[in-house]
Amino acid sequence: MSARARRLFPVLLLACVLLLPDARALAQATPVVTFEEVQLEGRHKLFYALVLPNGYDPEKAYPVLIALPPGAQTREMVQAGLSMYWETEARQRGWVVVSPQGPNDELFRTGDDSVMPVLFEDVLKHINVEGHRFHLAGVSNGGRAAFRIATQHPRDILSVTVLPGAPPEEEDWANLAALKDIDVTMFVGSRDRTWLRQTEKAAEELRLLGIEPDVRVIEGEHVVPVDPAELFTIFERSRTTKRPAPIDQPSPSELMVRAIGATLDAMHSAAEKLDVDAFLGSFAPDAVFIGTAPGERLSLQQLRDNDGSALAAGAGWPVEVVSRNVTLGSSQDVAWFDESLKSPLLGPLRATGVMAYDARDDAWRIRMYSIAMAVPAERLADVVATIGVADAPGPAPDPAPDAGATKPDATKPDDDADADYDGDTDADADDHDGEDGDDEPENESDDRPPGVPR
Repeated sequence: MSARARRLFPVLLLACVLLLPDARALAQATPVVTFEEVQLEGRHKLFYALVLPNGYDPEKAYPVLIALPPGAQTREMVQAGLSMYWETEARQRGWVVVSPQGPNDELFRTGDDSVMPVLFEDVLKHINVEGHRFHLAGVSNGGRAAFRIATQHPRDILSVTVLPGAPPEEEDWANLAALKDIDVTMFVGSRDRTWLRQTEKAAEELRLLGIEPDVRVIEGEHVVPVDPAELFTIFERSRTTKRPAPIDQPSPSELMVRAIGATLDAMHSAAEKLDVDAFLGSFAPDAVFIGTAPGERLSLQQLRDNDGSALAAGAGWPVEVVSRNVTLGSSQDVAWFDESLKSPLLGPLRATGVMAYDARDDAWRIRMYSIAMAVPAERLADVVATIGVADAPGPAPDPAPDAGATKPDATKPDDDADADYDGDTDADADDHDGEDGDDEPENESDDRPPGVPR
């Protein structure tokens, strides 16, 4: 190596470190996280890592940090950021972290501005977000994107923290006044000259607007060596800052119960209108309908073949829903319900059934629906006298045994006595733990509790 090359080598090496600061972070990153996905317009999808705190409870409200990754904002950069700053401390402190990778191979600061509202909506749909607002953090390119996102969506953001970061374009500098109700914290390395100048300029502009940022110059280069505990202490401070009253947000379970009720209401409305297609659309393909007529137990295909005659002849529609109770299973993809109905044709009715969540179209479907007349105890004798005990429906006779078949021992318990209508046990219908052949196998490394999307 020539003398000139030896003199240039340290300079070139330092330039590589500054231009590719995320390589150092990536070398230290070894987390195993699960990535979720949400559909964007067209065929594109947005993927994001989801970190849940220890002892996560889907009914509880949690502070949520959206962490924008550095560099090219690839999946590897997401993992690097989680490893360096976010994952371990979040789990211990009771925070949820959402870290998206760049959409469609673009950076968040240069890509489609409609992406973040889709992410916000998807997270709010599945996580009970404290105050209905997010904390936003970004590293390097993620810090630039954080300024753009916060100025575009200030009502959704509670705090912004960058390590380092500054507004990426002139339009973002012009929109800094949108941060007036947002806590801003800016970290920068003392020897990171370019970013230090940008940080000082952004801080000055914010102060002119009456916004006092928390600027912290840390000894070091571009990759800011900040203790994650310090970062989350800053986030916690923002949680206690006085803010406008948060928007009421139903819990994920409440949203599921509402969706189930909407499916049942749509089914009743379709039955009243004799809209067979809409009525059948409320049911799962393997559904069973048990009507008010003796022996009326119809599959979905039988209902379709009847072309609505079952709706017109005996189920009692139109109905008014008097009350309804819905119970979610522990897996939160199955539920059972009962409802009290009032019919001008048949009087009081009671219905019970089972619902199942269909992830393919994000909808709840009816797996079983049983409707019957509700007879007051004091009128039972009149009803029996009218229909006659002999005419009352009874259980279907057992099929004739095959020749040579061994007659079952009536003294032994029936192993299938508790099986439900589709062959699963009650526990299986509730838990759906992936042990039967129709479900996806359980991922032992997936620590998400029920109610969080895969």
